[in-house]
Amino acid sequence: MGSYRKRLFTALLLFLLVSLIGGYVLLERTVRETVLEQTRDTAREQLRTTVYALRQTTDLSSEQEVRNKLRKLGRRSNARLSLLNAEGNVIADTALSPSGLKEFGSQISGKEIEKAGRKGEGSIIRYSPAVHLKFLFVAREVEDLAGLEKGYLRLGKPYAPLRERMEEATFRYFWFVLGALFLLLPVYLFLSRRLNREIGRITRDVEGIGRQAGQVSSASLREFVPLIRSINKISEQTREYLQQLSLQRDEGVAIFNGLDDGVAVLDSEGRIRRYNRAMADIVRSKQDLKGRKPIECIPSTELQEAVEEMLARQEKDTDAGRSLYVTFYNQSHFEVTLLPIAFEQSRAMEVILVWHDVTELKRLEQARKDFVANISHELRTPITSIKGYTETLLYSPPRDREALRSFMSIVDKNVDNLDRLVDNLIHLTKAEGWEEGNGETEEVDLVQVLDAVWQVCAPLAQQKGIDLNRELPDAEPYVLGNKEQLIRVVLNLLDNAIKYSPEGERVEARIRDLGDQWQVEVEDSGPGVPPVLQARIFERFYRGETGRSSVANGTGLGLSICKHILQRHSGEIVVESPVSGGIQGAKFSFALAKHPLRKKSGDEDSAHE
Repeated sequence: MGSYRKRLFTALLLFLLVSLIGGYVLLERTVRETVLEQTRDTAREQLRTTVYALRQTTDLSSEQEVRNKLRKLGRRSNARLSLLNAEGNVIADTALSPSGLKEFGSQISGKEIEKAGRKGEGSIIRYSPAVHLKFLFVAREVEDLAGLEKGYLRLGKPYAPLRERMEEATFRYFWFVLGALFLLLPVYLFLSRRLNREIGRITRDVEGIGRQAGQVSSASLREFVPLIRSINKISEQTREYLQQLSLQRDEGVAIFNGLDDGVAVLDSEGRIRRYNRAMADIVRSKQDLKGRKPIECIPSTELQEAVEEMLARQEKDTDAGRSLYVTFYNQSHFEVTLLPIAFEQSRAMEVILVWHDVTELKRLEQARKDFVANISHELRTPITSIKGYTETLLYSPPRDREALRSFMSIVDKNVDNLDRLVDNLIHLTKAEGWEEGNGETEEVDLVQVLDAVWQVCAPLAQQKGIDLNRELPDAEPYVLGNKEQLIRVVLNLLDNAIKYSPEGERVEARIRDLGDQWQVEVEDSGPGVPPVLQARIFERFYRGETGRSSVANGTGLGLSICKHILQRHSGEIVVESPVSGGIQGAKFSFALAKHPLRKKSGDEDSAHE
């Protein structure tokens, strides 16, 4: 309490001293400016009166008469008057005799005359060496006065009386504030003691609440009533909180065991002190893990060394966690995060191990690497060709027109290949995005899908002399899906069939009724797909070393796009090669569930018939 009162008293004293000094400085400046401004105004008014009096006096033919008149006017105004010519030389001065005027000459003129010459009026506070006094001088320019066509009239007020006025005003303020300070000290001491007594009583009551149940008694000062109410309220809440601790502890155990990530707490010796169910599932051990070191549960020397290194640290840096990857014999991958726990009351340190399963992430990362490698290979070939031929055209173009046309055709062909590759990548991205729920489903008529594809592929088949036929069912083949995606699937299949079929052959497209499903088939007369490669042709960028891969250029993405689209339509694409009853050719097909409403309507129509 004494320390608090001492600090409060010191702060209050410093505040009063700063206020006193600051107020004194501010008041002194204000008083000084006010007194000087009032004196300047008075001097200006007296100058105007003096000029008027001199103009009204007609008998000023000699300098003696001028000096006598100025002395009379100076005594009236209690000021020093001086008359100067246009060059600034003093003609008459009430503070100097003619002999003194001759002795000092023009030395008694000053900067106020220079200002009056520039602005018509000037004032300054300066020391006068002629009379050894400090004056407030105010001068103004005059014309046709006392026989002078142009000159200056100056009035000087002694500075000493002005300074006394300023000091008197500021000292009044100083003694007033100092008296107020001495009056406030007893009041402060009385209030601080009363405050300290009340705080001490409340402190004792609060300490009693900590030892046993109770409340703080009422306050003698009204200012402490809200505080006592808050303390009593907190006391009641604390009792309720303590009753909930056991329930929250049980909830914490349930949450701890319900985590998907494995968690193990190691003591200061590096042995497992606590673990959750996910950790037990990771280790796959029916024995209790408590008291065992990580190396005894997981075959990873790197993890054991990391734990020992963290426990051996001298400094308690709880932010210095680290992570490492652990792979089990069953090819399961885990990211293990080590988090140190430091205790302030002890030098011991514990470690928390958090096991996060990253097996799927590792698989996806490998798939990404394979994808990047494949697409880099697919892009490098056409780009290299384009670059080579364009450099030839730029730096050593062939003179033969046919050779030039051949070069340009090769560049154009490779640009088309790049365009197809980019287009397929875009459609593959859309298919995968539709897998994530971004695609819209609608009622789709497979006949309309086949018609849309037919308009694109019929001219291509006609160019190769291929007989393009289709077989449609009697009922309307409606399914539920994304029409744009299904058109893409059928377009890829039919386009491939035309590419890989020799000229003059036949390509068939069929829609069959399988009862609960509609099946779409595309059959060609090409070289077919060997059985050993039929499982891989749906992989990205795969173009096996078969007759089909040498027949036409492709990106290797078309069938992969078809596979992804049909998977999201709950369908599956299959290939049959060679076609039944033949030695070559390939038939690609997929089946989709019938639209529920259309299926019901179709069944009712069949019943009526």
